[in-house]
Amino acid sequence: MGNWGYQQKTDPTASSDRAEADLNASIQRNAKNSPAYQYRAELNYSRALCAQDPLPYWERAVADYSRYLEFPGLARKRYFEILFWRGRCLYLWSADVAVRKGDPRPTLDKAVADFGRVLEQDPANASALFWRGRACVEWGFELKRRKEDARAKFEMAVVDLSKILAANPKDVRALNWRGLAHYYAERWKEALADLETVAEADPANRKKLQPIIDECRRRL
Repeated sequence: MGNWGYQQKTDPTASSDRAEADLNASIQRNAKNSPAYQYRAELNYSRALCAQDPLPYWERAVADYSRYLEFPGLARKRYFEILFWRGRCLYLWSADVAVRKGDPRPTLDKAVADFGRVLEQDPANASALFWRGRACVEWGFELKRRKEDARAKFEMAVVDLSKILAANPKDVRALNWRGLAHYYAERWKEALADLETVAEADPANRKKLQPIIDECRRRL
């Protein structure tokens, strides 16, 4: 299974401002300088993780990843790696939209589409399966909050996350999100089994999960 890693998280403001100025100048000199778009996208991704108002940075990162994908001659593997990172940007952007009481569904739709394209060419890519599964849980939750039918989203999440767990049964992240998919879909027995396992494997997470676990027990 593919498992693409994380990008930088730190964002020293002065150095990131200088880096962005250098990248802007490089693109102004040569609009076909494809690596500069990638580096600027990564910079804004990192800044969004640290910013009080991350939405402008997510928007810039997605725009630059999209521009990078337009360049001809990209190696196939590289193309799908960048598509994956654009999907992650879109997912995280949607989460920040939701926190601000906006509608995350349009960006979730695009994120799921990007992860889906990655999985079309690499069906066992664990990173794409995890993030599409996670995005579908969030999308399903938003639909349920709006009293719309969310069953298909929760089912897609369970399918994706179960594929990860079939290869790695101890993947706590996948187990946690599958448990949440079951919980929001009101499959209490399945949710309880997954989330109790997570709580045992990750005691630091038990306090957060305990109210959900208790509700699942009451509902059985």
